[in-house]
Formats: sequence, C-alpha cells, structure tokens
Amino acid sequence: MLIKTFAWEMSDYGGVTEAVKQAIESIADSAEDYHYVIDQLKAVKNDRSDDVIAEYYLKLHDDENYLKLRKHRLITEEHYLELAEYWLGKGDEKQYRETLESYVTKLSSERNNGAYFSPTNEHGVLQKLLDLYTTQKDDKNMHRILMTMAKYNKKNLDLYKQLQTVSNRLGNWEKTKQSFISLCNDDVDTLARVYIYEKDYHSAIKLTKEHITYHAVVALVSENVKQDHPKEAISLYEKIVQEYIDHKSRDDYQQAASYAKKMKPIYESILKDPISWQKYLSDIRMRYKQFRALQDEFKEL
Repeated sequence: MLIKTFAWEMSDYGGVTEAVKQAIESIADSAEDYHYVIDQLKAVKNDRSDDVIAEYYLKLHDDENYLKLRKHRLITEEHYLELAEYWLGKGDEKQYRETLESYVTKLSSERNNGAYFSPTNEHGVLQKLLDLYTTQKDDKNMHRILMTMAKYNKKNLDLYKQLQTVSNRLGNWEKTKQSFISLCNDDVDTLARVYIYEKDYHSAIKLTKEHITYHAVVALVSENVKQDHPKEAISLYEKIVQEYIDHKSRDDYQQAASYAKKMKPIYESILKDPISWQKYLSDIRMRYKQFRALQDEFKEL
C-alpha cells in the first residue's frame, strides 16, 4: 500500500513522498527488502518513483543500475547535483566537472529554445563550478561561470565585484561591465547599487527618475547622492512625498512624512538653507490645510 502512494498525484505535495520513504525505510532492513521495493516502484513509472529508485540503488551500492537510471533521467538541477556528488565520492573529478558543465550546457541550449528558467539553486551547480575553478585559479572559466550566474541567478553587487576582480586580471573589464549592466534591465535595485558603487551618480539619478515608484531604490540613491547632488536628492524625495499624499490615507500620510523628514538634514546640514525647508513644509500645510490627518503627521517636522 505504501508503494502505491507514489502513483498518487498528492505524493508530490507537502512532503508526502518523504514521509512515505521514511515509512518504507523503517520497515526495510535488508538488501532483499529494498530490491523488492525497487521492483514494485518500477511498476509505478513516474518521476517521483524513478528518483526514489535511484536513491535506493545508491543505498545498495548498485553503481551500474544507478548510473543507467540517472543518466537516462537527468532533468532537474538536483539530478545533476546528485550525479556530480556521486562522481566526487568516487574521486573522479573529471566526471564531477563534466556533469556540472553538462547542466550549464543544458541551461544555455534550452534558453536559446525559448524555455523559461527560474533562478538556479543558490548553492547549486553554478556555485560548485565557481568554487572548483576558483580553487584551480582558472580565471577564464571563473569569468564564464560568473556571467552565467548573472544570466540565470539573482544579480547583486557582490557578483558585480567578483566579475570586476576576475575581468581586471583578464583585461576585459569594460566589455564585461557593459554586459552585466545590460543584464540588469529588470533589476533596478542592483543597477542602482552598481551605479552608486561606481560613483556614476548621474546614471543613478536618471535611473531613479525612470522608476520613481520604486521607493526603496529612490531612498537608496537619494541617500548616496545627497552630498554631491543635494537638490536632485530633494527632488526625488519630493516626488515620493507627493505620491503618498495623493493616496489620501492616514498610513500614506505617515509614509509621506517619513520621506519628508529625510529632506530636512539635506536642507539644513548640506545646503545650509533651513529657510527653504520651512517654506517647503509651509507650502504643504497650506495646500492641504483641510486634511487633518496629514496635518497631524506633518506637525512634528
């Protein structure tokens, strides 16, 4: 009965498969028992049963049948990781590397065919290859894997810095930099952080104006450019404040006041212009003098 549950659709949800496996393993106490389970699972003929069969072949040290099954069913990243770890356990680094690289090839091939990919495992194939090539001080392959990460994984400033270090050694940083930035079209936060890191404040401000509804990015850029471009920082904050005010709710007025508060030190400490700060507040209070909730939120500024 336990084995038949692998044929149920529900066995793919809520850890049901793991629970069934634990139940089987609490009963099976010999190689014969596991061979019996494997024979029964073969009749189920689905992805879940095949993966459990592969696991039991490993448990039985049946390398021949394990390799036959796993090589026939290399589909998910977990499959490739499992097979790679098998080879590593055998001390075969060549097969380990080739298995991981075959997954990278699969990613590229299927993407070129229009397939959709969610980010790969953060500690998965790409990271293992990067660790391997870093140990080998293989800059060319490190660069290739880092760029692959930029395509398939979530991009971030740390990845950008890693690419910068490797690319500087390879002498191709400017080309790599532009490639990375082009991959960030859908990642405004990372792109803003790259511009700030490079002190390219004009690009950061331009980006923020184009994505003014990304409030976290607006705040990030404004805080970092305020010393060099205080008026631009104020302008960005003003747009957010106005947006929240326009929503006309107590919570939005609270948010508006919190962003307005960030402008105060820019006016007073950087521009040395407290009069303009007071004028800004007075203008808001006058324009919205009938909005009691707004007046309450702004009265402490």
